[in-house]
Amino acid sequence: MEIYNSNYNSELEDSRILLEQYRNLSNIIEKTTSRRININGFFIGVLTTVITFVGFLNRVETDSYNSIVMVSVFLYIVSVVWQISIRTYMTHNQTYYQIMSKIESGFPVKYYEFEKNVIKDVSWLVSISNKEILLNYIFGVSILALGTHSYIINLKTTLLESIGVILVVSIFFVLVNLVISRVHRFVSSKLNDAFRE
Repeated sequence: MEIYNSNYNSELEDSRILLEQYRNLSNIIEKTTSRRININGFFIGVLTTVITFVGFLNRVETDSYNSIVMVSVFLYIVSVVWQISIRTYMTHNQTYYQIMSKIESGFPVKYYEFEKNVIKDVSWLVSISNKEILLNYIFGVSILALGTHSYIINLKTTLLESIGVILVVSIFFVLVNLVISRVHRFVSSKLNDAFRE
């Protein structure tokens, strides 16, 4: 794909308006990315602070298994809200970049389209969104593992009961993440359809 736009018409009076819209959109994308970084820092801070506090409580009070299970449930809910936030910002960025691509059709150089085509084969390596989701999964699994471990130890379950609890928690984790992922894909496909029209 060529970086230069063969449909560009420098005689158009609208080119200045398009350029201003492009600048505004670039600022919006930059602010959205900044908010996204801040929200990730906030959620990581909340999760690590609560985990540290629970670790401190566990040293002070050895019989705190019930509190660990309760805190794990709370932290998992926080982790789910964090993932929804990540996916919401992903959707916003996707929309902004599609708008940017449309605006670029009136420019002599199509930076975004060119970059998108250059990295399309390795986008899974370059994408920060995938790394954010992976980090969220790691926190979610760790939090559920902590709560499950505390629950199993507290009840002194048999091996078969322990496997059952682990299986139920694993299925729960997969289902929650599957639902969140499917909703995100549905919204993304609706956005893609809207831009194709």
